[in-house]
Amino acid sequence: PPVVDKRTLCIYLHECGHVMHRHRGPMNARRLPRSTEEYQAERHSWYAIRAWGMEPPRGYKRGSRLYVGDCIAEDDANGELVDPKIRRWARYDT
Repeated sequence: PPVVDKRTLCIYLHECGHVMHRHRGPMNARRLPRSTEEYQAERHSWYAIRAWGMEPPRGYKRGSRLYVGDCIAEDDANGELVDPKIRRWARYDT
């Protein structure tokens, strides 16, 4: 989406995080669990927006954790190993 507010800026920065971590495309040397990729992209967006002296908008952080939690559930269902640190960050309990 076009960047028109802090929420869409966070989404843009999230997608930049995927590029920075080389989650997709020919430079992706290995496939990470989806929860790991999404966690890294979310954390990138949080760090980047804070580097500019802003905070993610109200509700964005909770939504980020819920989204990564959904990815954890998907990884669990597919037999992927999920980093316990990511489970704690997402406040995800099986």
